[in-house]
Amino acid sequence: MVEGSSQRILIVDDEGPIRDMVERSLRQAGYACLAQADSTAAARRRLAEEGPFAVVILDILMPGEPGTALLKELVRLAPQTATIMATGAGGVETAVEALKMGAYDYLLKPLMPDAVRIAVARAMRKRMLEIELVGRRDRIERLVRERTKDLQATRHALLRALCHMAEFRDAETGAHLRRMPEYARVLASDLAQNSAYAGMITDAFITRLAESAPLHDIGKVGVPDSVLLKPGRLTHVELEQVKLHTVRGRDICAAVKKELGQEASSFIDVATEVAYSHHERWDGSGYPEGCTGAEAPLSGRIVHVADFYDACRSPRVYRPEPIPRERVVEMIKQGRGTHFDPEVADAFMRTAHRFVAIEESLD
Repeated sequence: MVEGSSQRILIVDDEGPIRDMVERSLRQAGYACLAQADSTAAARRRLAEEGPFAVVILDILMPGEPGTALLKELVRLAPQTATIMATGAGGVETAVEALKMGAYDYLLKPLMPDAVRIAVARAMRKRMLEIELVGRRDRIERLVRERTKDLQATRHALLRALCHMAEFRDAETGAHLRRMPEYARVLASDLAQNSAYAGMITDAFITRLAESAPLHDIGKVGVPDSVLLKPGRLTHVELEQVKLHTVRGRDICAAVKKELGQEASSFIDVATEVAYSHHERWDGSGYPEGCTGAEAPLSGRIVHVADFYDACRSPRVYRPEPIPRERVVEMIKQGRGTHFDPEVADAFMRTAHRFVAIEESLD
């Protein structure tokens, strides 16, 4: 908006005496920044050259284009301009239609100086209120953006810290945690396009899942090193200790959420699902709850396949050499509908080549 436009008024009428009377009346009321135009076309040129006016007093019926043609443009291009329509006797219906189109007020001809001054004063007040509201809305939106940015920074810092907790336990875990979000993203993106889950998977879901996937084993921080790093076969008691990492993972995420509060920690919900349910199996033989079918969250069912692939393809203390890639692919294929959600297993089969690329690039 050009300097001084906060009080600028444009008078548009094809009759010079009317324009002059309106200008004199407004100058007497203290308005100094006034301009005239004798047609819609002339008014359009002034607006293009000088920028928006605070108020436009606009005659409806003029030779050439009617004032309503300019009104439509003002409503669209200069919404903070308050437009007052002027119409002759009998033109009330036309004026009412102009109000519906976005005009602020209307005046009946012959124009009376007092009526003009009152209408302009009301229009100026309305315009200032609207500008204040827009400014207030912009400030609120800016604060929301800043708050959201702060929350996102907090989220990423917290996720990184939690991931490092798991990484400290095992040197191999670091590479595993870098691959897991990429595997999860590939599977979820394919499911969003090619499965019955398409309507459930949004961009936000994929982002949250990728962020949360590295936290699937966060509960292992509570498993003793003597068990977690044991090179031989685990005893039944030791195996039960390992299985408890799903419960501990859920509890760690729940504690984080409690400390941060609902608004700041809503992102942790997916991490909680993943940590707790990524060892559930489609046939109910998994843990901790033995969920069957789609009872386990979709996020956990996706991470289950991603984690199985990477665990098989990575060296472990109990298995120094990774399982050959072709064998892992065949195991997932055979586990379709038993260990793994059929839709997720199918997504893996469609994207196995991308898993290979991720594996090789993040080795």
